[in-house]
Amino acid sequence: IERLPTSMAVIVSVVWYKVFPAVYGGQKGIAEFNERLSRHHTLFSLCSHDNDTEEVPYPALPLLRGGRKGFLMPSNWTAILRTIRQTGATHLLVEHPYFGLAGLFARMLTGVRLVVHAHNIESKVFRDNGRWGWRGVGILERMVYRRADLVMFKTEADRDHAVGRWKVDREKTHIVPFGITRRSNPTTEEKSEASEGIRARYGIPEDTTILFFCGTLDYEPNARALGWMVQELLPELRRMGMRRFRLLASGRIRKRGFDWLTGLTDPDYAYLGEVDDVSRLMTGSDLFVNPVDSGGGIPS
Repeated sequence: IERLPTSMAVIVSVVWYKVFPAVYGGQKGIAEFNERLSRHHTLFSLCSHDNDTEEVPYPALPLLRGGRKGFLMPSNWTAILRTIRQTGATHLLVEHPYFGLAGLFARMLTGVRLVVHAHNIESKVFRDNGRWGWRGVGILERMVYRRADLVMFKTEADRDHAVGRWKVDREKTHIVPFGITRRSNPTTEEKSEASEGIRARYGIPEDTTILFFCGTLDYEPNARALGWMVQELLPELRRMGMRRFRLLASGRIRKRGFDWLTGLTDPDYAYLGEVDDVSRLMTGSDLFVNPVDSGGGIPS
């Protein structure tokens, strides 16, 4: 992080939900960001009980009780304070604003600097998806972001929202976009090999264009995007005269209320379930699509 001191910092990263092993985009974003951060500073991951920390390449402490309401649990606040003191932490890094209150409390007692990793404008996600309490989430975000020592946003749009609407000091913000681990584009040979494997496995003819969408599908913005593609986009493409295409989708559908996604049907659509490694699907597809139009973060 550019704003961290050039000398070695000691960072406690609060990961209050399941991230390890990292399978989905958001999980990978946190795991890979922290892994690279740990190459330059000493980092301890203070995470929830449901994480499998065996393969994590830096110290990971599964001491937190998980769930969104975990930020209200005194035991979690105590675990954060204890870990800061035991590690001699100079910085506390929290994912999303929810543990920002615990972070501000910890800073008051220990002098640790508070860094918030904002993945979205959470109140906007709540509001766009008709969830009650979005105003309260906005109040929490405004209070935490204005008082934090550093807030990392995914996009300029999210930062502009915080600076313009909530009067967050721009000098205390930074953009950390979602990254990838590849150092170069796939070669023609790699793309051809991956494409042949996809077509053979899913019975897709050579002359058919492959569209691919992946994500945590039982997350409202992603669910809405998938529903729109299957119910509206694909029929429209056929009406426009496009005939040879196949939309493949992969991702988690576990939460109650999203069962309707498993009932989506179209002759040019296939749901692949949860795929451990989507890199070959992304490499071999002709077009990776992400028509997410709500929330913050990286909609396109």
